[in-house]
Amino acid sequence: MFKGRKFLIFPTSNTPRAQVVVSLIQREGGTVLPRMDGEDPNHVIPLVQDSYLTATGQLKNEELFKLEIENPVDWQKCSTPMQLSWVSKCLEKGELLDRQPYELGSNKLGPKYDNKDNDLSSSTKKRKFSAINDVSELKPATKTTEILPVTNELIVNALDFLGTKCKLRGDVYRQRAYNLAKTSVLETNKPIKTYEDARALPKIGDSIARKIADFVTNGGHMPGFDMTLSSSELGLQYFSECYSVGPRIAQNWQMQGYMTFQDVIQDNHRWKWHWSALWGMKYFEDWQIRMSRNEVEAHFNMLKSHAPEGVIIEVLGSYRRGHDTCGDIDVIFYRKNCDDMEVLGHDLETLLNRLSDSGYIRCPLQLSSTLEPIFSKRVKGLLKELGIVYTGGRLGEDRPMSKKFYCGVRLPDSTTVDPPNKGTVPEIPFKDEDRKLFSNTHKHHCRRLDILCCKWSERGSHRLYFTGNREFNKLVRTHATERNLSLNQHGLFVKDTDVCLESFDENKIIELVGVTPMSPSHPSRNK
Repeated sequence: MFKGRKFLIFPTSNTPRAQVVVSLIQREGGTVLPRMDGEDPNHVIPLVQDSYLTATGQLKNEELFKLEIENPVDWQKCSTPMQLSWVSKCLEKGELLDRQPYELGSNKLGPKYDNKDNDLSSSTKKRKFSAINDVSELKPATKTTEILPVTNELIVNALDFLGTKCKLRGDVYRQRAYNLAKTSVLETNKPIKTYEDARALPKIGDSIARKIADFVTNGGHMPGFDMTLSSSELGLQYFSECYSVGPRIAQNWQMQGYMTFQDVIQDNHRWKWHWSALWGMKYFEDWQIRMSRNEVEAHFNMLKSHAPEGVIIEVLGSYRRGHDTCGDIDVIFYRKNCDDMEVLGHDLETLLNRLSDSGYIRCPLQLSSTLEPIFSKRVKGLLKELGIVYTGGRLGEDRPMSKKFYCGVRLPDSTTVDPPNKGTVPEIPFKDEDRKLFSNTHKHHCRRLDILCCKWSERGSHRLYFTGNREFNKLVRTHATERNLSLNQHGLFVKDTDVCLESFDENKIIELVGVTPMSPSHPSRNK
């Protein structure tokens, strides 16, 4: 269909959605150019990603779009751009459609980009900042609207918003840039009021500093910047929230016109993705709902009562950091003075057998070859229930010993727990069709549980790694890298060697990288 035709995608072709379109164009005989590079502009079709456009084909935010363009000179040269969705519509109809309805006229795009101050940035639209309760704080300032003071906390929320937006697009590089900037803002005690304040912080470049300055100047609003997701992005967000479904799979499903999990299942009876995504659909709402500390303790008691004698279990993550509510349960599993992973692996399999027999484990999310016989019946039961044939090969991985286990668990109905004081409803609820497909009438919610075997000698590094929070762990790893060291759950090592400086004492690891030790509940570990 596209044989002999050349295309150029703006602002970049490096997002999952764009990559799907690239493969479709190539399959139909077309060529997607990385750059203009001497090509006749009249013979190249410029395509603009729809996530940057309004429903009427206008750019949502021209300035931010310009900053995203990888090759500004190509944008200056190109002829009348078109919506990227023209390609998928042509394929859907099986013929080349008239381009005019999909064209973006120059009156809509405004002046061309002048290649000034190009740097890492982002475009638009995540859902409203989760940490901001008053939506009015995000409304644009007008002559009759009071400009509200912007705190560092609001700036962090804005950067998190932009990072999540990039995550939905699959733009990991810009997502990382926003996450680094967010960490810098979290670490400073000085209020950020100007461009210079932001630019003076480490890991904040010119473009992000200008965004922060605009955000502060306009009282928590960026002119022309809508703080909501487009309908397309809401669809991506819905799919991406599902366990085991990342941006690339979400983009793929959306490109095929799927709106719900039911659409995906009905059109893919021969399932080619990992089977754990089906459990993610079934417990889509449950795994978003928070649990009280009291409920986490009930799960902890359940694990202890079924563990082999001599095994020690610790709950880490947000529970160890003292949070009132937790999203999931992170557990390490060890024996005193035992570094034999074969012994620990056998202990883990014994525990899982007992928990499975009790009905506590509702679904596995990954399997070793030894665990496959225990849990394959549950997976096959779900496949049968949904009318799916799994084409991904064996259910279990080719590793005989279990060192970790990820699963969904549910307390017996006879157990009484306190409800959480927040997060009692899912932030992204089921769509109506999916709620009918995956109904849940049990007293307790299914919860995510991750169990990891831990050598006695590595107890400190495991505690550090799995307690967090994420920003604190990044800080510690950054300090380690600056000292030519490497840190992971197995210990602190001299970089590119097997020389371990420390793995047993959590605080000593922190001290060795030059960070002041602090308790898990310290505010700096819970920002």
